[in-house]
Amino acid sequence: MIRAPYWFFDNTLTSQEITTIHKIIKENPTTQKDSAANVKKTAQVKIVNWKDFKSQFAKLEDNVLIANRQNFGFQLYPLDDAFSLNVNTYAAKDKAEYAWHNDMGGRAPGSDQKLTVIINISQEPYIGGELFLADSAPLEVIHLNKPGAMIVFPCYMTHKVMPVTEGTRTTLSFWVLGPNFV
Repeated sequence: MIRAPYWFFDNTLTSQEITTIHKIIKENPTTQKDSAANVKKTAQVKIVNWKDFKSQFAKLEDNVLIANRQNFGFQLYPLDDAFSLNVNTYAAKDKAEYAWHNDMGGRAPGSDQKLTVIINISQEPYIGGELFLADSAPLEVIHLNKPGAMIVFPCYMTHKVMPVTEGTRTTLSFWVLGPNFV
C-alpha cells in the first residue's frame, strides 16, 4: 500500500473559529520560547498552552487520529493539559521563512515526536509562505494555503516554509508524541 506523505483536511476551522483562536492567543500570553536549533527561522513564534484551547480543538484532535489511522499507523499518546502549541507568524515585512528542518527534537523520556500538525489560522491575505515537504523531491503542500486548512505528516519529514512576500501568514503547529521508535 502506498501511503501519502501527508494527510489534509479542508475547512477544519471556520473564519469565526479562527477569530476566536486569535482572541484566546491574545488573552493567554506565555513566556515560553521556541527552541528551533541551528535553523534559519525568521517567523515570530508564540508558545500557547493546549489547556487554553482544548474546547476549540476537539475536532482537531479527532482529525489527527483519523489521519494517523488512515495513513500513518503510529502508536500515539493522548494530548494533555501540559501540552503546548506554536503560533507562527510569517510577516512580509520580515521576509519571514523557515529553512529545511524536521521536527524530531524535543524528546521526552520514553517517547518520540510522531506527527507534525499545522493549521492555517491566517486572518488576512498573503503571498508566499508556501510549505514544502522533502519527499523523493520537494513537494509543495498547496492544501495548507487556505485559512482553516490542516495538514498532518510524520515529524521525521524534512520541510520548509518559503518567505512571505506580501501580507502575514499565521499557523498553529503542534506535535503528537508516542512510544519511542524502535
